[in-house]
Amino acid sequence: MAGPAMTAPSPYADLAQRALACLDGRRDVSGFTAADILRARLYAYAYRTQTIGAFHATREALAPWAGDPAVALARTRLRDLQALAMQSVPRDFRAAAPVLACYHTWCDEVAWALAQVATGQAVWALRACFQEVLRRIRGSHGLVPARDDALPAQASYKVPGIEVVIVPQIYGDHLSWNSAYLTADSAGATTHRHHYQVEIHLGYGPLRGRTLLDGHAAHVESSYAMPIPPLRDHGFDNLSGHPHFVPFIFGSRVLDGCGVFFDVEPRPADTARFPTSPLESATMNHSVELDAAFDRLRRAPAGERRVLIPAERTARADTGGLELVAYRVGSDPLQVQAA
Repeated sequence: MAGPAMTAPSPYADLAQRALACLDGRRDVSGFTAADILRARLYAYAYRTQTIGAFHATREALAPWAGDPAVALARTRLRDLQALAMQSVPRDFRAAAPVLACYHTWCDEVAWALAQVATGQAVWALRACFQEVLRRIRGSHGLVPARDDALPAQASYKVPGIEVVIVPQIYGDHLSWNSAYLTADSAGATTHRHHYQVEIHLGYGPLRGRTLLDGHAAHVESSYAMPIPPLRDHGFDNLSGHPHFVPFIFGSRVLDGCGVFFDVEPRPADTARFPTSPLESATMNHSVELDAAFDRLRRAPAGERRVLIPAERTARADTGGLELVAYRVGSDPLQVQAA
C-alpha cells in the first residue's frame, strides 16, 4: 500500500528506505552500521512515545466514524502501532528491520487511509494533526524534544477515574516520562495506586496545593519531588486556581514503561481529612524540596553529582526502583555516564 507524499530530510529518509528494502525483497541487513542501528533505536523510541499520544488519541478521536472502511483500517493500524510498544526495541539490525520499517509503513497506512475518507473536513483535520507528529519525528535526527508544561493537540490520554490528562514525553523499555495536566477547575489528581509500577512526581512552580501519599498530605508552593513505591495511594490537590502540570517518571521491570497505560487503580478519598506532614518527613517518604536542593548544588564544584532520591525509596524486589540525580554543570564540558 502506497503511503502519502511526505517529505523528510536525511538521515531519516535514507535509513527508513533501507529498512523497508530489507523487508520488501532485498533481505540484506549487512549494510547497517552501528551508527545506523543506534539511530534506528532512537527513531523507534520517538515513535513509541506516541503510544498513549498520537496513536491512542487519534484512534479514540476517529471512533465516531468507525463504520467507514477507511477509518476502520486506520484504527486497526493505530492499534497495531500501540501494540508495538509491548516489545523491547532490539539492539541489533532488527531495530531498523522490522521495527523502524513497521512504524514507518503503518504510520503511512494510517495517513493514506484517512485521506480516502469521504466524510470530509473533520477526519482530514485529525489526519493533519497525526501527520504533524510524523513530520516532527521524521524531520529530526532521532531526538524529539517535548515540553512537559504544555498540552499538545491530539497527543494525550485521559486516565479513567483519575481526572487527569497524560502527555507522554519519553517512552523507554523500563520507564517513561510523562506529564499530568490538571485543569484550573478540577480538584486535582484523584488518589490512586499502582500495583507493579514505581513513580517519582515532580511538581514545578508556580504551584499551590497538597501532594498526597498514603493518607497524608504536604503543603507545597515550590518545586518538589516525591518518590512513590508500588501499592501506595497518592495524588495531588490543586489549590492554585490555575492549570497545573505534574511531570512524573514512571517505571517497572514487570510492566516496563507501558505500565502507565495499564497499571492504574483509582482509589478516591476525602483528601481534605488527610493529616498534614512536612514534605521531607518519613511520612511523605522523604520527598525533596527541589529549589532548596538546587540552591545547594549551585555552590558545589562543577561536575558534582548528587542523588536527590535514592532508588531505595521506591524499590521493590520485582519492580526495581527509580533514582533522581542532579548534576552541577559548569563552563567546562561535562560527560555524563550511567552510574
